[in-house]
Amino acid sequence: ALYKHSILIGDLSGRAANIIGANEALARAGGYYHEAGKINGKNYIEAGLKLADDYSFPEDLKSILRQHNIKHDKPTSIESAIVMISDNVASTIEYIEKSGEGKFTSDKVIDNIFRMRMDKGTFDDSGLSVKDFKLLKEFYQNEYKS
Repeated sequence: ALYKHSILIGDLSGRAANIIGANEALARAGGYYHEAGKINGKNYIEAGLKLADDYSFPEDLKSILRQHNIKHDKPTSIESAIVMISDNVASTIEYIEKSGEGKFTSDKVIDNIFRMRMDKGTFDDSGLSVKDFKLLKEFYQNEYKS
């Protein structure tokens, strides 16, 4: 399940980055490795950063591992923000589908995720422009058309 999730997040993140002209390869790699630490420990972010050090990951990729989770550091790059959004959108929609809660459309879920992240200032330091934000929201809504 972790492998399948990581492939999904890498693919989504790479394609989302391409839409706004961000670093597609970095976003894709960040998506692939964003939860790699789960294979080694309870604190998967710290375990993932240790793996990243052990295998000499570049600093910008390590930043994504550190910044993709809303409970950890805020994103300081567009690619970190994209991986965070991809993970948040995919996980939330998957959870809702599994729970059988059919009252929420994917458009509404994505709209709420984007609004909440904007209201909380999650992406203030990421470099995402308002135009990027709108394009990304449209991208995810098209990906998850009900």
